[in-house]
Amino acid sequence: MRSYAGLYPSLNATFNVTESLLARAGWARTLGRPNFGQIIPGTTVTSPTAAVRTITVNNTGLRPWTADNLDLSLEFYPSRTGLISVGLFAKDIRDFFGATRTAATPEILANHGLDPAYLDYEVISQTNVGDARVTGFEYNFRQSLEALHPRLRGFGVFLNGTEIQVEGSNLADFSGFAGRTINWGVSHRGRRHALRLNWNYTGRLRDIPVEGAFVPPGTFRYVAPWLQLDVSAEYRLAARLELFAAVRNVMDASRIQESYGPTTPWYARLRQESRFGAMWNVGVKGTF
Repeated sequence: MRSYAGLYPSLNATFNVTESLLARAGWARTLGRPNFGQIIPGTTVTSPTAAVRTITVNNTGLRPWTADNLDLSLEFYPSRTGLISVGLFAKDIRDFFGATRTAATPEILANHGLDPAYLDYEVISQTNVGDARVTGFEYNFRQSLEALHPRLRGFGVFLNGTEIQVEGSNLADFSGFAGRTINWGVSHRGRRHALRLNWNYTGRLRDIPVEGAFVPPGTFRYVAPWLQLDVSAEYRLAARLELFAAVRNVMDASRIQESYGPTTPWYARLRQESRFGAMWNVGVKGTF
């Protein structure tokens, strides 16, 4: 049995600069455990006909990462229905996860109970590769438009986003970090209906490294930036009965996967383009 007991304190403070301006600060020490799929004993071997033959071994000794997190923000309330905020954050991570690749040796194969026939394979395993740092800033704006003109009653707009920069070993797994995400939209609420349009932009995502005999160092898989529009609507038929509809990815935005390194020309980067269509969800809601 593995235990992750420890002390993970946090401290938060809020200062009222004025009646409509707040300053917030926070610090916390956090823990990130590996997924079960990363530490349950298991070995995956690719086909002998694969272009790059590998043996992926789960590391049962993978330790959780720990991080010191600092957050600073300002919040301004220009009206009863408005908000403008900006914030800075930094996360210093120790024992961050990453993948290592080594050529198979008789000793390594014997440790995993594999036949010496796999000597021309590479062994891949998740390890704690060292320190990493995540820094960035975020912003948020929302406002009811009724304050601008009475005819805009019920309309509202919003915008929020995050900019992130990551630093660390080339072996570190930064696959879940997008450098930029932005959400914006408009909504309208009336006596019997509600309508919301939400645009979501996600910047380029770096995925797993690509390695092989003829692959230059620093080559990774990426998910190209994409923009998605979601729409939702509700209509009240009676006091306790509503119709609703929600459509994700109305414009059928495609997901493009790329693979490239520092010297890869732009026309050779495309790996795969996927289209999933729009997803509809329509129904009736009742309160009883």
